[in-house]
Amino acid sequence: MRQVGEVMAVYGSTATVKVRKHSACAECRHKCVMGHETKEVAVTADNRAQAEVGDTVSLELSDRQVLQAAFLIYIVPVLFLFAGVGLSMWFGLTETQALLFGLLGLVSAFVLLKFVVDPYIRRQAGYRLIIVCTTTDDKES
Repeated sequence: MRQVGEVMAVYGSTATVKVRKHSACAECRHKCVMGHETKEVAVTADNRAQAEVGDTVSLELSDRQVLQAAFLIYIVPVLFLFAGVGLSMWFGLTETQALLFGLLGLVSAFVLLKFVVDPYIRRQAGYRLIIVCTTTDDKES
């Protein structure tokens, strides 16, 4: 995955980069109301290209890490939901209790992801954005 952004600050070997986050249909050629949602977010990236403040840079994260993160965020909670419902039905509980156990499984997945998996991933070098190239922005011309 590649993304283009502007360096806002440099801290040693890392940099804070402002990137534009687009909605799913922001690049659509049709002019509808829903396609205009964009916002800017600040991310921290390894500054391997020695970028300086104001530089336009290209950020990269491997497709494998993007897919793994998407799996953790979207699939794991659903699996916990189904596991909670399935276990409660296997124990012969009522549908209402099964619903509550499913919700408990869903909440426990989010807690597990936030307080156990997220800190672990943040320490892994493979899950960090990397500034791979720099293009100085010509603001004078």
